[in-house]
Amino acid sequence: MPLSVFQDARLSANYEGLAQSEGIAAFEPAAPEELRMLERLGFAMTQYLSTSVDFADPFVVQLRQIGLTVRGGLAWQSLSDATRRGLVRAVDHRRRRRRAAHG
Repeated sequence: MPLSVFQDARLSANYEGLAQSEGIAAFEPAAPEELRMLERLGFAMTQYLSTSVDFADPFVVQLRQIGLTVRGGLAWQSLSDATRRGLVRAVDHRRRRRRAAHG
């Protein structure tokens, strides 16, 4: 099921400040706020997916274009200016759409 379905139903998790299960690293945000949602997705990928998925899954392979990998999460520091601006626009558009849907 797409992540957006969970988020639209307000079922998305905010990992900041939660007690950690054994074997799961703590989520420590470092990316700018406008990229935080993608950073959380990258964190979840690093914790719950096998690194082989970086090359075996066509969808995950495509995520490399925007700096997301299972091995490294979101590589926000190495994004080109154009990619970063595009991601910020996409995240902002999603937030506005979500607010409009939920009033």
